Amino acid sequence: MALTATQVSSIKAGIAILSSGGDPERNGGDYKQLTPDARAGRYAFTSRQLEQTGYYKPGYADRYGQDCLYRKDVWTKKDGIINMRSFLNSAGVQEEAMQNLLSKNYKALISLGVMTENNPTSHIAGMLFVAHLLGVSDAVTWASTGIGTDSLGRKGTEWYSQGHYMIQNGIVYK
Repeated sequence: MALTATQVSSIKAGIAILSSGGDPERNGGDYKQLTPDARAGRYAFTSRQLEQTGYYKPGYADRYGQDCLYRKDVWTKKDGIINMRSFLNSAGVQEEAMQNLLSKNYKALISLGVMTENNPTSHIAGMLFVAHLLGVSDAVTWASTGIGTDSLGRKGTEWYSQGHYMIQNGIVYK
């Protein structure tokens, strides 16, 4: 990844703050939080993101959507996570899942031509914010049209601006 470890930490904290309404003084959101649209944890993981990071069985996110959180039969038991409660109670697992997701999103956005390793880090951060909010395929659409919102009406443009601003202005969370 073209970002430094400090920049990745700031991106993670920024996404946590935006995703789960976290407090910047605490470096982001609450690990035990569920959002109104059933996104889980500090980073407000969607069912698709939990499937991408290996915590849900393949195909279950499409089959059950966000209702996966409440089902026991969808969890793969990766890292000992057997249900929503164990995921919400596992800060370390959430941090590892977010790191994994950022890496996957970074590689996918480069592969799809939305960004390159030579782009300014502020652009890369902005795109990673949008990919977290909308998913990679909708982030690609957003990049070409500027159109895209999540189920709560949060706009890709706002998220891009936040990610871009954080890196461009050297905002660091510790």
